[in-house]
Amino acid sequence: MGLGMTASPLRRALVHQTIAALAAMALSIPAPAVAGASVLISPIDPTIAADQQSSALWLENRGDAPVSLQVRVLGWSQAQGEDSYEPQARVVPSPPILTLEPGKRQLIRLIAADPARAQGESAYRVLVDELPPPPDKEGDSGSVRFRMRYSIPLFVYGGAASPKQAPDGSHLACSLGDEDGTARAEIRNTGDYHARIVGLSIESGGETVPIGAGLVGYALVGGGFAASLPASASAPARLVMSVDGRTEPIVAQCR
Repeated sequence: MGLGMTASPLRRALVHQTIAALAAMALSIPAPAVAGASVLISPIDPTIAADQQSSALWLENRGDAPVSLQVRVLGWSQAQGEDSYEPQARVVPSPPILTLEPGKRQLIRLIAADPARAQGESAYRVLVDELPPPPDKEGDSGSVRFRMRYSIPLFVYGGAASPKQAPDGSHLACSLGDEDGTARAEIRNTGDYHARIVGLSIESGGETVPIGAGLVGYALVGGGFAASLPASASAPARLVMSVDGRTEPIVAQCR
C-alpha cells in the first residue's frame, strides 16, 4: 500500500507536522483539569446515567484572589468532520454563575432537566468561563484583561444505554480526502457510543508512523472528525487508532 514517499521523507514530514501541531496546542489549550491559572475542575469526564437526574462538577480556587465564573452547557454534534455547538435547555448547570474565594470549593450540579430524555447517548460540552473583574478605582480601560475558558465533555444516557459500556471499535471507519491541498482522513462513527481517540498512526510498508499522540479527538455517535495526513497519502491506507476504554488498537482501512 504505497504512499508515494519513502519511509525517511515520510517520517521527516510527519515530524515537522507534529511539531507544528504541538506548538499550536501549547498556545491554545490550558493544562488538563485547570482553567486559567488557579481553578481546578473535577471530574473532567462527567456523565449522567439513565437512572440519574444530575452529575456533580467541582470547581476549586487554588489561587490567592477571588475569581468569578460562569458555567454553561451546550449541545454538541458533528457534521462534515467539524464540531458544532448550540444553546440548549435539556441539561442546565446550578448555579450558573458564582464567585470562588481563595482555597474554597463549589459544587455545580449538571441537571438533566428534560423529562423526555432521549434514548441512547447524547453529547454536550460544559464551558467554564472566567468573568473579568470590575475596573479598579483609577480605571484601567487601557489595560488588557484575559479571560480563561475551559471546555469538558458531558455525556447523558437514556433508555438501556450505559456510560460503562466500552466503545465498539468495529463501528469506526475512515476515508481519505483533500481540503485546500491538505490530505485528510475523516474518521466516522456509526456505533451507539462515542469514541475518545487518544492515539493515531498511519501504517505504510510495514511501518507505523504516529500522526497524533495524546487526545486526538472525539468521534461522536453519527459523527466524526478529520485528521491531517502527509501530502503524499493515498488510498488504500491503514489508520491505527487507540481508543480510550479498549486495550487493543483499532485498525481501519481508508479508501
